[in-house]
Amino acid sequence: MAEPSRRVIDLGGSNTDGRVHDAKESLGAIVARTYVVGKILGERWPHISQIRCQMLNVWYIKGDFRLIPKPNNVFLIGFELEEDKKKVLKGSPWLVSNMNFYLKGWYPDMILSQVSFRQVMFWVQLHDILSSLLIHEKIARIRAVFPVFHHSEPSLEAMLGWKGFIRAHVEIETDKPLLPGVACLDLNGKENWIKFQYERLGELCCRCGLITHPTNRCLRNPQPDEGIEREAEDSFGPWMRAKEMVGKHYPAIKQISLEQQEDVNETDLPFLSKGNLGARNEDGKTQNHMETQCKKRKLDDETI
Repeated sequence: MAEPSRRVIDLGGSNTDGRVHDAKESLGAIVARTYVVGKILGERWPHISQIRCQMLNVWYIKGDFRLIPKPNNVFLIGFELEEDKKKVLKGSPWLVSNMNFYLKGWYPDMILSQVSFRQVMFWVQLHDILSSLLIHEKIARIRAVFPVFHHSEPSLEAMLGWKGFIRAHVEIETDKPLLPGVACLDLNGKENWIKFQYERLGELCCRCGLITHPTNRCLRNPQPDEGIEREAEDSFGPWMRAKEMVGKHYPAIKQISLEQQEDVNETDLPFLSKGNLGARNEDGKTQNHMETQCKKRKLDDETI
C-alpha cells in the first residue's frame, strides 16, 4: 500500500542576496523579513499615489516597494529588499502631508486588525538639562514620565558636564496629550524645566495636546474661553517640534509581536515571485528608480 502523501511546509529559509523571490522560502518568513504595517494618524485620507510619491522622496531605498491599503488609514508595505525594510522601520515615524505615518514590524503571528497604534515610538530631544540633574534619582524621574523609555543618546548616566540636548527613544500614547516637558528640582531645590521636542512631529492640537488632529478640528475644546485658550497655548505649540537632524541615523525600533495568527492571502502579498519584483528597464532599474518625475512633484496638501 502506497504511503499517503504529506504536505510539507518550509518554515525556514533565507536569501543571501536580500531579495524575496526564493520559492523555497515560506510565506511567513517573507512576511517577517520584508513587510511592515503602517498607519497614518490623522483625520485626512491621502491618496495612495500621494503617499508613495512622498515616501519615495524621503526613503531613498534601493529596491521597489508596494503599498497595500487596509481600512482606517492602515497600510501593509512590502519591500523588495530586506535592507530597505530595516532602514525605513528605523526612521519611523515619517510624515505624510504633515500627518505622522507610524510603522511597526508585521509578523505571521499577528492579526492585522488587532495591531494597535495607541502606543508608538518617538525620538524626543530633552533640552535644558542641568548636569546636577543627572544623578540616579533625577534620571529615574525623567524616565518615569514616559510609558516606555528604551534608551537615550548618549546615555543619561554619561552626561555629567555635558551641554546640549539628549535624544531619547520613548513610547508615547496617542490618545493622551503630548508631554511638553517635565519639571525637576535641582540640588538647591530650584525648579528646572526640561523641554521636550519631538522629531518628525506632524499634526499637533495646540488646545488639547493630541497628535490625532489639528487645532482647528479639536473636539475636546471646540470653543474654549479665552483663559483656557491662552493656558493651552502656553502648554502646547509648534516649539514642541524638533529641528530636522540632517544625515542622522535613527537607531532601530524594538519590534512588537502578537500571539494570534491570521490567514494571509497570497494575492495581497507582492514580490512572492521573481516576475513580481516590479517593472525593470533594460538597465535593471526598478520602477521606483524611474519615478524621478514623482520625486520632483510638489504635492499640494489642499488637494487631499
